[in-house]
Amino acid sequence: MELIDKDKRDGYIYDVVIKQYDTQFWKTTTGTPAVASNKLRFTSAAAASYILHRYGDFEFAVNVPTTPSAGEAKHWGLRAPATDSIGAIYFEIVGAVFQAVTIDDGGTSETTTLTWAAGYTAVETKFRIIWEPDIVRFMINGVIVATHVTRVPSNSLPLRIVNSDADNVDVGYVQIRQAAAIV
Repeated sequence: MELIDKDKRDGYIYDVVIKQYDTQFWKTTTGTPAVASNKLRFTSAAAASYILHRYGDFEFAVNVPTTPSAGEAKHWGLRAPATDSIGAIYFEIVGAVFQAVTIDDGGTSETTTLTWAAGYTAVETKFRIIWEPDIVRFMINGVIVATHVTRVPSNSLPLRIVNSDADNVDVGYVQIRQAAAIV
């Protein structure tokens, strides 16, 4: 059976081994993201993609060096640096709280507190966000850990990685599958 054009969706892989820290792709918003051992390294640093995405399947291979604890401030997913009032979808660590967050186009949020497993610490872990028009699923290493249906954004959003701490958060790759729009 041949696919109809409207059923074809785009995707790509941001492979750090090939692209390193590509300033044509990423806009540094704080600090100085770097590359270490072929991983994007965020140490008191943040960046957002110039490219915007609408719906799709987003996988971030992230190595978080410590268990969430007091003073932590990190997030990765889809979020505009300037404002959450246009929507956002991301994993977040604030202090000892690890959560999945969606924010609709009006700026109203839905959060789910998640359990941080020992196996997520200091090892590259697959954090995945599957975003459709009426549902967002959050997965870690292939397991659904949260589902949001009340606060789902519809605006196109950039990729965003933030580590406000002095430790090293490393990102091995970002894979986008089945995006409805990449602009």
